[in-house]
Amino acid sequence: MLRVDRHLRKLKRGVHKANRFVLFLRELQGDKHDLLRRLERVKAEGFPNYFGEQRFGRGGSSLEQATAWMKTGGQKVSRARRGTYLSALRGVLFNRLLAQRVGQGNWNRVLNGDVCALQGSRSLFGCERVDDDIQRRAHSGDIHPALPLWGKGRQIGSSERVSEQAISAPSEDAAPACEEIRKFLERMGMELAYRPARALLGDFSWQFCDDDALQLDFTLGPGCYATSVLAELMQYTDNKRVIDNGEDGQHRES
Repeated sequence: MLRVDRHLRKLKRGVHKANRFVLFLRELQGDKHDLLRRLERVKAEGFPNYFGEQRFGRGGSSLEQATAWMKTGGQKVSRARRGTYLSALRGVLFNRLLAQRVGQGNWNRVLNGDVCALQGSRSLFGCERVDDDIQRRAHSGDIHPALPLWGKGRQIGSSERVSEQAISAPSEDAAPACEEIRKFLERMGMELAYRPARALLGDFSWQFCDDDALQLDFTLGPGCYATSVLAELMQYTDNKRVIDNGEDGQHRES
């Protein structure tokens, strides 16, 4: 028998185990067999753990405001607004690093020098050299490669040099300049943290309804985005915007 009581302490953000989603996707178009293939792939392999568009505000508005705020040198704003802006800026850098790994086809594999994150935990460790045990654990989903959420602090893995070069290198999507964001985050006192490059779905199931809608049921750990799951499966419209991560996993809007 389950029992529910009021807790005396306030639940802090991110301390819960998971979020459960039940999504209904309607007016489906396209190849159903291809959709089923993608569903099976995401169930078996997980998905690139991108920050979803919610991180950057409707139509990217939070990121635009954060960029303008950065141009002022980080003038004083409310604590909530400061947190939103810094989160958006860090999200841009993380997504760029993850997009690079997706493009290389190794977003779900541990490389020499990577930081590893333990599934379902905040535990991290550096992997200077990948051995058979690390490969086995990564393949089974027990551990994931982790990429930096930029800030100052002690680096865990040796791949940080590569990450910094990737962030600093010129790129078509580097607007605002990623090097500028990186230095700004350090100047604002952000502490280095890590986020898994891969996320797994819990209790993932799906069914096609009588009206041809697709029902998705799954759980996600704190900080993961259901929209990033959808972007691995299809193009979808939300408020007349088309969100597509495409085959290369990079976030696009049209």
